[in-house]
Amino acid sequence: MVYIMGLMGIALKNLFWVICSPLFLVVLILLYIQYRRLRKMEMKTLGYNTNSIRNKMIKSSIYGIGVSLIGTIVVILLGIGVNIKDFYFILPLALILLLINVRYLCFSYGGSIICIISFFTGFPKINISSVIALIGLLHLLESILIYLDGSNDYMPMVMENEKYELVGAFSMQRFWPIPFIILIGVSTRYNNSMSSWWPLLASKDYAYELAGAIAALGYGDMTCIYDPKVKSKIIAKRLFLYSISTIILSVISMKITIFKLIAPVFCITCHELLIRMSLKEEKEKTPLYIPGDEGVLVLEVMEKSPAHYMGLKRGDKIVAVNGYRVNNESDIRYSLNMNENECNIHILKDGRLLIRNYKKRVYRLGAFVISKDSRVVLQLSNNFSILKKIINKFKKRKHAV
Repeated sequence: MVYIMGLMGIALKNLFWVICSPLFLVVLILLYIQYRRLRKMEMKTLGYNTNSIRNKMIKSSIYGIGVSLIGTIVVILLGIGVNIKDFYFILPLALILLLINVRYLCFSYGGSIICIISFFTGFPKINISSVIALIGLLHLLESILIYLDGSNDYMPMVMENEKYELVGAFSMQRFWPIPFIILIGVSTRYNNSMSSWWPLLASKDYAYELAGAIAALGYGDMTCIYDPKVKSKIIAKRLFLYSISTIILSVISMKITIFKLIAPVFCITCHELLIRMSLKEEKEKTPLYIPGDEGVLVLEVMEKSPAHYMGLKRGDKIVAVNGYRVNNESDIRYSLNMNENECNIHILKDGRLLIRNYKKRVYRLGAFVISKDSRVVLQLSNNFSILKKIINKFKKRKHAV
């Protein structure tokens, strides 16, 4: 126990220096670029920003650093170690898979495929158990982050639907900097006795030392059948079970050889099943917010806006503004200009017709609404292929010539 506590002390010191390193600043800059892109999209879609980039960055950093402490504990207890040479094969494969489909960039795909190849051919020579454990660790951290922070700063959108044409949906995108500690194989010249009590470091080919590393984790999802908070919790719980199962299989694989094959096969197939399960649910279940032929449906209300002070909530249907019937966003803008002193809104809430009043002139309601005439900004797809896009662009140029 004293030895473990000593290692924890060393790990925390390394973690501190990672956070203070220029590389951590580079990761923060990358996150800033992503959040700035989302901010522009938010302004274009909603007409306003719900939160500042600064607040998003601070919150992401706090969650990322906090969760990294959990990752450090797991690394120390299990002895999750890697050899840098393993990534000479995994990273190029991940980039190739990225061209096929952007979601294949996930470590579950490239790492698992290399492990399967190594199991059958012996090349490249890697510690399969440690690679699988690292996959489990990264997804464990991701599941915790999604559960705690995944639904913050979601964006309401209009989505195409095969059955209902247009429905209300929510897009969720979050990014976190993850400084963490890992055991790096360095040389065979040093004493490797400390690996004997670590379940995932059975190999005597390398000595290991604690080293700091930085990762940037991202979560992107959408839903039209759940509240954003509910959807993120569901995904987080599934991912948590997946990560724990992966880590358990990696430990078992150190004792039973066949599990060195079972573990990576489980990683890649179950990860794909989780994604396909989520997409299938979104396609087959009834959406929560379906606009009717009359009125407009409230999807989101901006804080401290007239709509907020009038008590409008998500799911309310606005049927009239200042005595004029409204069926789209243009009708609302026109009706707001018809009364220079106040604003009266008729809404349907839970089947009841209610009247809301605001004792000042309203130039902008401050609500994101959806109607049959709304413009589509989101399509349900998780199959974006860079390679396919390049090929299609080449074909268009060829036909143009």
